Amino acid sequence: MEQLKDRIRYVRNLRNLSQKQVADKVQTSQSTIHDLESGRIKKSSYLIRIADALDADIRWLTEGVGSPAAEGISIVNQGSPLPMYLWPDLYNILVNGDESVGMVDLVHKCPVQHSPQSYCLAISSVQATHQFRAGEIIFVDPVTRYTDGCFVIAIINNHCVLRQLVTDSIESYLKTDNDSLSEDRRMIPVNLDAIKDGIIKVPKHSERGVKATLVGRVILREEILL
Repeated sequence: MEQLKDRIRYVRNLRNLSQKQVADKVQTSQSTIHDLESGRIKKSSYLIRIADALDADIRWLTEGVGSPAAEGISIVNQGSPLPMYLWPDLYNILVNGDESVGMVDLVHKCPVQHSPQSYCLAISSVQATHQFRAGEIIFVDPVTRYTDGCFVIAIINNHCVLRQLVTDSIESYLKTDNDSLSEDRRMIPVNLDAIKDGIIKVPKHSERGVKATLVGRVILREEILL
């Protein structure tokens, strides 16, 4: 079974569960399970919960590697829990290495591959845009490749912001669709650097750019894998 949709359907039938029963276990809608099994949704942060609900090996379910867990074997609590930080504390934690600030939570599990330096954030009304809703949890990895079109956490003037990294092949920009910002602040040219061995794959310098330090790429959000 090469496709995710087939593996989910197969192991669900193996466990003799309906789509609604799986949805109830996962605490999502039946339509989410249906969309995954039909192939309409290719990837989802619910996969780790689905694997738990189906007693299935997460790597087999997501990548087709190995085999589903044998009946009678319970696989629970898969994925690595990541520290959650507050936005105002990010600069001191990530740049200054101030561990006294600490995390506020350690309950959100990341089902995709990530470095040990990864962390998560809650989207507040300040960071919310048309693309990211207030209340969403995002998983962020600073040991990454920063490419055109990815969503990043950047430090500008000692403040951490959520932006989309874009380039015209000559200069790079940090872009947002936040309507509360003036038009000239929604897409700004930047001079880039990165922390934690991050690799920047877009132009780093702009004659008119402001300094921006990239401190992580968004690797997962509430339901959409980026």
